[in-house]
Amino acid sequence: GKVEMEKEAFLQLLSAEGFGTVVEVEREAFGTLDSHAHNFEAMALVLHGSLVIHKSDGDFTYNSGDIFHLECNQPHSEVFGEHGVRYLVGRK
Repeated sequence: GKVEMEKEAFLQLLSAEGFGTVVEVEREAFGTLDSHAHNFEAMALVLHGSLVIHKSDGDFTYNSGDIFHLECNQPHSEVFGEHGVRYLVGRK
């Protein structure tokens, strides 16, 4: 299916960009994460559901098939959609 192809292409992109650790993350419907930062750069492909990421330059909504990117130590908060969210994320 479409998601499998996107997933395969995304994994190749992560590998090419030097993202080593890849994990799948699942979050509950309407859940939130208060402002925080990671000590790694992250790039993720949304597999199912949606989320909104609030950064200093605005709110960004990501749905199934979308890719989001967070710089190392970039503060952000997260709100998960009505179906929760599942995403594949690479870290470096």
